[in-house]
Amino acid sequence: MKLLTTGQAAGYTKLPVKTIQRYIRDHPEAFSERAKQPQKGRRYTAQDVKNLLMIRHLSQARESREKIRDALAGKWTPESMPMIEIENIFQIAQIAEQATAESKGHAARAQNERLILEGNLNWVKKTIRQMKETIEEHEKELYRLRQLVSVMAKDKHQAEAKTGW
Repeated sequence: MKLLTTGQAAGYTKLPVKTIQRYIRDHPEAFSERAKQPQKGRRYTAQDVKNLLMIRHLSQARESREKIRDALAGKWTPESMPMIEIENIFQIAQIAEQATAESKGHAARAQNERLILEGNLNWVKKTIRQMKETIEEHEKELYRLRQLVSVMAKDKHQAEAKTGW
């Protein structure tokens, strides 16, 4: 899993950003150095996400901070540990699925943009072809009109010669 921003971790774990920050403040030993960075530099690993989920589960079970700390350190195994692991696996699978969907969404948007650009390019090519055809038709008409003017000028010149004007 790639490193997640705080917003992404919050979205995936369904935890408010403030709660994530509080969990890190209360249990800094359970998180990577990147997760403990000040403000905008925070990034979360898969293990950080797993720890967030474990803290949430144990907090909801009303376990003390000390017991949570011991559980994170592997010194205490809560009775509900198998359930925590199942929930974590399920939630991490959902996170992976969501990340995959986001990735596919980006790919789909890129594909749509490519299709739009191709469509625009095809429209431009078609318009250029139509303009070229129109220009060719106008050139033919202009040539025909020049010939007509030339014939008319010749006829006028002959008429003037006959009449003496």
